[in-house]
Amino acid sequence: MLVTDACSLSDDGRYILVYSGPGTSPNSVHHIFATIKTMFGQTYNIRSVDARLLRLESWEKYCAMLVMPGGRDLPYCEELDGKANDRIRHYVEQGGRYLGICAGAYYGCATIEFEKGRPYMEVCGSRELGFFPGLSRGSMFPGFVYNTEHGARAVEMQICEEAFRGNQMDPADLPETVTTYYNGGGYFAHADRYEGVDILARFMDRGICTDETSCPAAAIYCQRGFGHVVLISTHPEYSILSIDGRLLPTMFTTTEDRLMYEAKRKSFLQAVFQKMNLYP
Repeated sequence: MLVTDACSLSDDGRYILVYSGPGTSPNSVHHIFATIKTMFGQTYNIRSVDARLLRLESWEKYCAMLVMPGGRDLPYCEELDGKANDRIRHYVEQGGRYLGICAGAYYGCATIEFEKGRPYMEVCGSRELGFFPGLSRGSMFPGFVYNTEHGARAVEMQICEEAFRGNQMDPADLPETVTTYYNGGGYFAHADRYEGVDILARFMDRGICTDETSCPAAAIYCQRGFGHVVLISTHPEYSILSIDGRLLPTMFTTTEDRLMYEAKRKSFLQAVFQKMNLYP
């Protein structure tokens, strides 16, 4: 069941909730709905929610996962700081799930540095959720401009098989790499130094990163209390088939190539959700 308005929840089933308040990218929200519907549409109701619902309504007992999309993280702070964030954090610690994508991933970190030193673009500071206790720094690649595809590209990530051991899916069945849409995300600095943090994938291109001994973390899992958090700097919710061909590397020269890489994207996401103990 797919429901896209942000009205009250009811007792008609479990929900995957997608935040769609100020700051969210309509494209990211659209692709999240499309991907989650494909993977979980027969099992969960999929609903958009706003800050008012997260502050005031009893959503936690119905929520299988809360998804924070890409967009701008400062409006997230303006809308959610205080009571809503307290409830999100408590929900996760009591066994809930949080998936943060791009801006939603920045928002799930203790500290962010975005376009530091770049006039009119710099956003630096602490964040209340702090699921990842460290710093996310970006943009990884130059040229980012809000509401455009300047600086956007397809990026290749190396999947860290060891992080998925114990999953229902055999890590040997995972692809070695996955290619996803990218537009403005950061890396998780020194993610391997923190207890309770697993690196799920690393950027193949080091981008702006100069302070890591290996390729920087692009996707991480954080155990918080009894709950599960995954933060991903790229946009794996975008189907490879939907990405503008001008942004894709030369490896995507045929429809068959794009279908193969689309299968890798879905395999990666399936493993991520299994890591969070979320199954269709």
